Amino acid sequence: MEDLFVSFTDDLVAGFQEIIPNELITLFNEQELELLISSTPDIDVDEWRAATEYSSYTSSDPVIDLETFCISTCSV
Repeated sequence: MEDLFVSFTDDLVAGFQEIIPNELITLFNEQELELLISSTPDIDVDEWRAATEYSSYTSSDPVIDLETFCISTCSV
């Protein structure tokens, strides 16, 4: 049973390190890592729009307005 647990833990750590390289993990505290992994249940749409950089669109393009509308009206 212990071998199974060790194998599972090793696989979990290897998968985690594929997402966030080991040398970067130390840059974050536990709250920041949790936020990176699971995000936040609430989206501040105004903050999100203000922080978005557009390369092929502008903030006033209809597709961006539709995306913003969909995100702001969806509930988790």
